[in-house]
Amino acid sequence: MSKSMGSPEAMTFEGCSSSKGCFRHGKKGCTPMTCTVALTYTVSKNSVSIAMSAAAQGWVGIGFSDDKLMGKDDVYACVNHKGKVQVDHYFNPGGYSGSQYQVVNPVYDVRTLFKNGRISCSFKRKLSGELVTSMTYDLTKAYYNIYAWGQIIDSTYNNAKIIRHEPEHPPVSTMKLVLSKYEDERQDNAANKQQSISFMMVAALVIAMAL
Repeated sequence: MSKSMGSPEAMTFEGCSSSKGCFRHGKKGCTPMTCTVALTYTVSKNSVSIAMSAAAQGWVGIGFSDDKLMGKDDVYACVNHKGKVQVDHYFNPGGYSGSQYQVVNPVYDVRTLFKNGRISCSFKRKLSGELVTSMTYDLTKAYYNIYAWGQIIDSTYNNAKIIRHEPEHPPVSTMKLVLSKYEDERQDNAANKQQSISFMMVAALVIAMAL
C-alpha cells in the first residue's frame, strides 16, 4: 500500500514528446481533465515520474508488457477505496486469471485525488536496480504500454482487487516504448472502437481457419 503525500500537480500536455512522454485517450482535442484517460511521464537519472488521470470510479492503471496482450504485465494502478485513492502494484500472470496484488510496492512520492468522478495520481519508481524481479520489470528496457481502467471488486483499503477493464480491448501503445525516449501518443474513442472491431475480425478468422 502507498501512502499519499497530498494532491498531484495539475497535469498539462505542454512539452509532450520533447520534455515528457504523453498518452491521451478520448475525444479529439481533449484536455487532461476531459480525456477519458490522460498520462504523462518524465525520466530523471534512474527514476521515472508517472501521472495518470481518468474519468473512472474504480481504478486507472498502466501495464508494461512484452506484447500487446494481457498477461505477464507489470501494472501500477491508482485505486479508489471509498473516496481515498492509493497507488497499488499488481502483476498480471500468463493468460487472464485476475491481477495479483503485490505486497512489495516500489513506488514513492505518491500523490492522489478523487474529485468530480475523476481519479488522478502521480508517483515515482526507480527504473532498475535491486527492485527488479520477475514481477517488477526493468523499465530501462522497451515495453508496450497498456492503458486500462474499470471497477474494483473489494474496496478493502489495503488490498483492492481490480477487475476486468471496462474497454474490452484497452488502448495499447503502437510500438514498444523506452520511457527515456519521449513519445506523444493520441488515441480517440472512434479509433479504439475500430481497433476492437479489427481484433474481433482477426480472432473470428483464426477460429474459422482452425475448424
